[in-house]
Amino acid sequence: MTYADGSSGHQTDASEDSEPLRRRRQGEVYRLVVESGFEGITVQEVRSELGVHHGIASSALSNLHMDGSICKLAERRNGCGIYVLQKYINGDETIPHRRNLR
Repeated sequence: MTYADGSSGHQTDASEDSEPLRRRRQGEVYRLVVESGFEGITVQEVRSELGVHHGIASSALSNLHMDGSICKLAERRNGCGIYVLQKYINGDETIPHRRNLR
C-alpha cells in the first residue's frame, strides 16, 4: 500500500501482535502529550519525536482524544491541531472529538 506522502506499508495477519503494539504506541504518544505541558503537541511533532508514519501518530492522538484522555485545542500550530491534557486548557477553546464521516 502506498500512502499520499509517498511512504508505504503493509498489513499482516498477526492481529494478536497489533493490539499490544497499538497500546504501547498510544502510551508513548500520551507520554509526549504529558511532557508537552501547556505548549501541547501536534501530529507532526509526534511523528518527529517517535519517527512514525502520520497514520500511526494521528490514530493514537485521535483515540486518546476520543476516550477523553487528552483535549484538542481550537488553535492550530503549523496547520495542525494541538493536543494537551485537560489541566492545561487554561480557558482556551477546545474541539470535541468527532468520528470521520467518510
